[in-house]
Amino acid sequence: MLQDCAGPRGLAASVGAHGLQFWAAEKLTHVGTFMNLPHYLPWVDYRACGYYFDTLGNVLAVLSGIADEPFAAEILAYGEMVGIELPFPCRAVDPVAYPGGPDWMDMYHNFGVGRPHQYVNGGCWPGGLWVIALQWLGRPQAAQRVLRGLEQAVCVPRGEDAAPDFAEWLHAVSGWPGGRTCQAWSAGGYLGACAALNEGNAPW
Repeated sequence: MLQDCAGPRGLAASVGAHGLQFWAAEKLTHVGTFMNLPHYLPWVDYRACGYYFDTLGNVLAVLSGIADEPFAAEILAYGEMVGIELPFPCRAVDPVAYPGGPDWMDMYHNFGVGRPHQYVNGGCWPGGLWVIALQWLGRPQAAQRVLRGLEQAVCVPRGEDAAPDFAEWLHAVSGWPGGRTCQAWSAGGYLGACAALNEGNAPW
């Protein structure tokens, strides 16, 4: 079944044909909007939920077609309002979690990568999906602006004479690259974003 899908939107349609799109459309839309928030929530159980903005989850909802066009526009507008693309596109979450807060997890202590503004806790992950989503929704000027930030992100060196880093992530305050270098996620995301702008659509 999945091999016959033409990209993420084809996948959403194919899943819908097997009775699951109803769940996605009804349940996820309810989950994302019952607090009148213009984005999907990161997690929900029967007693509690997370309220922060999960960038990857929301942009995938846009590109897959789970979010209809009006709600997709709200998601991107909210991300821009909170500066999700700054200092580099895009921060993983907004707002970040702090020790003692409701969204803080003990795993954030592991190797220090979960400190505020680092790694999964609000660090910048230089992928191109936000650029692609903007282009897909007919906002090429905004997509060009974010692409310029993405170009800066992937080219941040770790030393004065170092080559472009294509870092795994960058600190969301200092902009310093972290994690591993030469990441295919970062390089591929940049190439995908360039293709989206050159072709005027998503690169799939």
